[in-house]
Amino acid sequence: MKRLLMWCLGLSVFTSLTLGLACYSLVAGEGIFSNAFRAAVENQVNQTIIRLSHATADDTLTSSDRRLVKAFVSLGITLGRWEYPEAAQVLSHYLDGDGKPLSLPSEYFQKSQYLNSLVNDKGDGIHGPFTFQQKRDWRLSLALNPLYLAITGDHIKLYHPKIQFAQARQSDVYTVVPIGKLNILFYDNLISALNPTPFYVFSEWMRLSAS
Repeated sequence: MKRLLMWCLGLSVFTSLTLGLACYSLVAGEGIFSNAFRAAVENQVNQTIIRLSHATADDTLTSSDRRLVKAFVSLGITLGRWEYPEAAQVLSHYLDGDGKPLSLPSEYFQKSQYLNSLVNDKGDGIHGPFTFQQKRDWRLSLALNPLYLAITGDHIKLYHPKIQFAQARQSDVYTVVPIGKLNILFYDNLISALNPTPFYVFSEWMRLSAS
């Protein structure tokens, strides 16, 4: 019995280490093997997502396809909570929030160089929509793009009046989601297959006055 337990423990440790090394190689590893492994996985995942997007547009998703879409989205939300927490909140609320308004924490937005440049460039009033390249601010773009601003003195409100992804038949709208060095395509119309509900999202804070 003791040998069996030790064998099981050893197998568990070996499996965990193997999975850990595979994940590291996939998202962060350097070298020929890691690059080839990453390219193969990235291509396979993206081709599957493209197929599902086209099937959504053509209204030919099977039951197993819908389960796969849900699995991809759930995995995306789970992984996103680490690197893109605001985007993960937006996507999760779109699926399960019943259309209620969502208030996002402002800690990251207050530090965003791109967002601060907009705030500093605009005076009091309501501004937007602002659409911008993802590379300007990946984390912000995945949460809100386009975005709107309401500025009243030192009070800043970042918002979008109606979060609503592309409709099912629109298979040409996608976002690149970087997970480490892995770049995954995310087609907006896939979410329509999961019956989401549009909603209002915002975040607000006080701008610190220059001393």
